[in-house]
Amino acid sequence: MSGTRYHTIALRSIVAVALVAVLAACTDDDPAPTVDDATAPTTAPAETTVTTSAPTTTETTTTETTETTAAAEEEADLMPVETEEGLTRTFPVSAGWIVDSSDNSVTVGTSVGSTECYGLASAEVKETADEVLVTLSAGFREDATGCDQLGPFWTYEFELSEPLGDRPVVDTHTGLELGTERPDPEEG
Repeated sequence: MSGTRYHTIALRSIVAVALVAVLAACTDDDPAPTVDDATAPTTAPAETTVTTSAPTTTETTTTETTETTAAAEEEADLMPVETEEGLTRTFPVSAGWIVDSSDNSVTVGTSVGSTECYGLASAEVKETADEVLVTLSAGFREDATGCDQLGPFWTYEFELSEPLGDRPVVDTHTGLELGTERPDPEEG
């Protein structure tokens, strides 16, 4: 019986050491910050650290804060734009993806450049029973300089005369159906 007990203790020790090694590989080198009761936050933390004994292990549980932060950062670099008059040297712009849609509208996203240099010259929608066709064009501002700088992603909302339903949204410049994922500029 003592041999079985020894094997059980040895097996538990091996599993605990392996768990500690895996957790150590997945966490930062920085130790978890300590907070005294006087400065403790009144809301739940984004990470919860749980420590057990014999052997000592640390388990970190991450909440949905990471997903929410990523979505907020993605929305932060979206800039709604309206068409403008007085732009020069207009050129076609491809709608890159569907940012949002409802029964009577569709918002598309695109990447053009710095708003100090460029503006949205036109935005047109043509609806058929089978699809929704969108056409965008941009132009240069008269006093544009430094046009090689990146800018935020633009969004433009098209109002629809009929509910979108299951009709695809198609960019007329490329002939491609728009998806809901933002294109990766590195893949261009």
